[in-house]
Amino acid sequence: MSSFQRNLFQKKLREAEASLGLNFNEDEEAPPPTASPHTITTNCASPTPPIFSNPTSSSLRTAKPTNQTLPTWDQFFSHNDNVTYQEKGLQFQTYYEPPSSSTSPVFICHHGAGSSGLTFAMFTKQIRHIMEEQSQDNQDCIAGVYSFDARGHGLSTSIDKDHDPVTDFGIDYFIDDFCYLTRRFIQEHCKPTNPVYLLGHSLGGSVVTKASFSLKDLVQIKGVIMIDIVEETAVRSLSGMYQYINTLPSQFATVQDCIDWHIKSGLVRDRSSAEISIPSLIRLNPVTNKYQWILDLRKTQSYWNDWFTSLSSQFIRAPFSKLLVLAGTDNLDKDLMIGQMQGKYQLVVFQDSGHFVQEDCSSRLAYTVMEFYQRTCGSAGNGSEVKIKTNWGMNKKSYQK
Repeated sequence: MSSFQRNLFQKKLREAEASLGLNFNEDEEAPPPTASPHTITTNCASPTPPIFSNPTSSSLRTAKPTNQTLPTWDQFFSHNDNVTYQEKGLQFQTYYEPPSSSTSPVFICHHGAGSSGLTFAMFTKQIRHIMEEQSQDNQDCIAGVYSFDARGHGLSTSIDKDHDPVTDFGIDYFIDDFCYLTRRFIQEHCKPTNPVYLLGHSLGGSVVTKASFSLKDLVQIKGVIMIDIVEETAVRSLSGMYQYINTLPSQFATVQDCIDWHIKSGLVRDRSSAEISIPSLIRLNPVTNKYQWILDLRKTQSYWNDWFTSLSSQFIRAPFSKLLVLAGTDNLDKDLMIGQMQGKYQLVVFQDSGHFVQEDCSSRLAYTVMEFYQRTCGSAGNGSEVKIKTNWGMNKKSYQK
């Protein structure tokens, strides 16, 4: 983004701020906005790379470690089921918090490379809490969230435990897995009146976008949400990815050590989220009595170049309403910039989030996603129409994690 474009963008935001009675002043309280714009900028530290985040020394919103027991999945989700994909010989670990009614939205989430389905745990808790508060007497519009560990990640395994065949990490395999799980989930758990949104972080954003073309026959699907992934930036960062992976610790003495390392390195900036998401990335080696990564990211290297091919143009053409959430403002590529100017999708920018927006800014992301749902479904959940404004400012303190 050129200086001229940036200045023009900021000027328009200031004009929108004045016209809407909103502000960017951290010290002044304001209620969360009720409309979804085409572009939002909010301070949620500089953005981190779009595939795996490099350690940083930026300030972190963390609490000191405690000796308290770590949270468990059932504090965020009601169900964790193993779903078998017999044809592929895979068993997926899934997490599901049901919607409150047959008309409530459902978000189907796909994590990024090296992460797990529990990266969306805090987001799930936040969006349900926010919708409960805003619904007041009407509890029939509280969202459901479905998340899972992708192949080779977390607790997802092969059916044959003695011979793990999970060596294929091509984008088409991820897409096929996602389509299978999505179709099966919607068939088993959703009514035709449940609006469904496909939400993906990093690699997961590429997966849900590309998969949306194969899922367009499902009437429940209303939108696609990509979190912090831009094709041009992702492809450019791949050249240094292997070197980065080699800098990762190979093992940890305890689970807490792994959590602390993620916090200190800046990979995840919110400790409460890290305490639920990070343990699912490692497992105990009974020989060394040390914790090691479940997925060796080096095994995915031969597939990297295909993960993001044509992503930006496909996102623009995806047959649903679209929301792009980024950490930082200077990484729109040409296709996305043109698409943004043409109003093809809604753009939200969190200025001071790391790469894991759903963990660093779970509350603000929940507000943003909720308002995207309200805009695309035309209702705030209480029968009132949502007024669509092209630009608005977002007060930082209203969206504190």
